[in-house]
Amino acid sequence: MAGAMAGWAMLMANIALYGFLGWSIARFVRRRQAAYLLAAFTPFLWWGWSVAAGNLSRAQAERENVATAMVAPPAELPDTIVFEGKAAFPKPADIRKYFGFRYAIYVRTGAGRGQPTRTRILKYDLRDRSAMKPELLQALPERYVAFRAKDATRYWNDGKAKAAEGGPFEMHYVDAGRDSLIGLHYHRYVPVPMFPPVFALDGWSPASNSIAPKDLRALMLEFISSSLRRS
Repeated sequence: MAGAMAGWAMLMANIALYGFLGWSIARFVRRRQAAYLLAAFTPFLWWGWSVAAGNLSRAQAERENVATAMVAPPAELPDTIVFEGKAAFPKPADIRKYFGFRYAIYVRTGAGRGQPTRTRILKYDLRDRSAMKPELLQALPERYVAFRAKDATRYWNDGKAKAAEGGPFEMHYVDAGRDSLIGLHYHRYVPVPMFPPVFALDGWSPASNSIAPKDLRALMLEFISSSLRRS
């Protein structure tokens, strides 16, 4: 009940806000009285300042990511890509369609009801279209590229809110125990007021922080491609 009443109150506040703006514009056009128009635009100046402050914070976060040390991908890529982390990764069919890897390995960690946590390493042969079930491995190969997402990255527990389309994703090249970062996709969630401006209980309503599963999968595929591309 309280939530519904608050929603109605915000609806009426926005109707009043835009109603006063429209009335002020009409009055200015008819009578050239600017005082009401200036008063009507004052809340939107606050909105503009909030947008600018949010964009400034977002730019600062992006500069921190750019400063992360990375190396170029190897000239000759390994034949295996490994996926680590609790994320909805692209399926083997997607990897087969867009990339030249021979194998795709998914590292799955979880626990059933009343069962201890365990890790499974599932290997798919991408060139064998008749293989329906993955091979269960005991260990990862010596050389591969690894796509690490969310809880498998070093940024997951940094205490910062994450943008829905911001990962974090990391691409690593692993060779004989040497682990090198070759790609990073990470955007913090910085609330920026939406357009058109909508007033809420705690200020201007922020833009949505969500992404469709299809768009997230496409983003992951693009990240893989860009990370493995030598400049």
